[in-house]
Amino acid sequence: MQLPTCVFISHSSHDREFVEQEIIGLLQSHSIRTWYSKDDIATASQWNNSILLGLRKCDWFLVVLSSQSITSNWVLAEVNWAFEHRENAVVPVLKEECDWKNFHLLLSNCQHSDFRIDYDFGKRQLLGTWGVAPKNPDPEQLGSKRRVGKDIDEEGDDSKTVADLIQWAWVKLKEGDFVSCIKICDKALGLDSGCLEALIIRSEAHIKLNNLPDALIDCNAAERIAPDDARTYQNRGRVYHKLNQFNDAIDEFTKAIRLDSIDATTFWHRGHSHLGMNNFQAANADFARAIVLDPGDVTAIYDRGKLLSRAGNLVAAISAYTDVIHLDPDNSSAFIDRGISYAKLNRLHETLADFKRAKRLGVTETEYSRAFVTVREARSKSLKAFDAAAGKELLRLMSSWQFK
Repeated sequence: MQLPTCVFISHSSHDREFVEQEIIGLLQSHSIRTWYSKDDIATASQWNNSILLGLRKCDWFLVVLSSQSITSNWVLAEVNWAFEHRENAVVPVLKEECDWKNFHLLLSNCQHSDFRIDYDFGKRQLLGTWGVAPKNPDPEQLGSKRRVGKDIDEEGDDSKTVADLIQWAWVKLKEGDFVSCIKICDKALGLDSGCLEALIIRSEAHIKLNNLPDALIDCNAAERIAPDDARTYQNRGRVYHKLNQFNDAIDEFTKAIRLDSIDATTFWHRGHSHLGMNNFQAANADFARAIVLDPGDVTAIYDRGKLLSRAGNLVAAISAYTDVIHLDPDNSSAFIDRGISYAKLNRLHETLADFKRAKRLGVTETEYSRAFVTVREARSKSLKAFDAAAGKELLRLMSSWQFK
């Protein structure tokens, strides 16, 4: 992506210190020119004479969103101008918690940089808008990456080729040894800085460890090397999902699906991001597609059952949980959730049978709590049905449960 000619920075005067310390130097050190007003705007005439000239000379627009800026009429005027004249070149920067989504409706459609979590993370996201990697990172921010050389060498792997290291890294990733996986990938990238597989594997390990800024850096680097590799967009979508940036996550998963439409996992991930947006219909469609692509995917079937239950389609939910049980007869969660669905339909004999099976398999305290709440609600809604023998036995059973 081409670097901006100049970036206009819209902000409240209360945020000027943040702009000057965290934004201006960062962009200028990466050869990105900036324009911002150092003076408070007092009149419309001043806005027209000064600010409007700055807006027109810049090809990108950055707005710092804070509790102060979202109450500023001048910042709102600048944002309105930007969406009219720079619609595809608007970058929101989230400085702090505030009601920014109601400040301007179109801001939610933009990929934003989040400084609320961590300034270094926000800076990496901001530079990533233009596909730029941070220059000369602080060694203390590199974590395990700066220590890897010694650790790997001590294990006597200096003779390993890049291909050997990649295979080894995959093994560590599958074993759940994510720290070692990252170290091995670092070694591989030391031998070949353009090794796509090492970047993709390392980004997955960073996601597992919740090292989200590092995962994004690896995804952006992988995209520059191979922009048509779906795995990069899937991993970046997973990062955004963890950050509750569900719109951005859906966009990334959709890009991955365009490149690889037969990967069930991507549909499953996108379904969960749709759930985060309370878009049950789209989530159900994605879970259903994941199941078509991989009929043995127990997780996708189970999650679709929970979605159907939330939507009130209890009969379809029971069918989904039954499919899970056929594939995984020892899945206690499926028995609990199917029993809960039966209870909501006042089919207490079926609930009793499922809860008995769950008890033999072992249940967690969380599962018990969900079951207990449902049974209590069923009792209050239909006392007559609950007074039946099955209902009484169900209560006795639950009083004797032990937890995993």
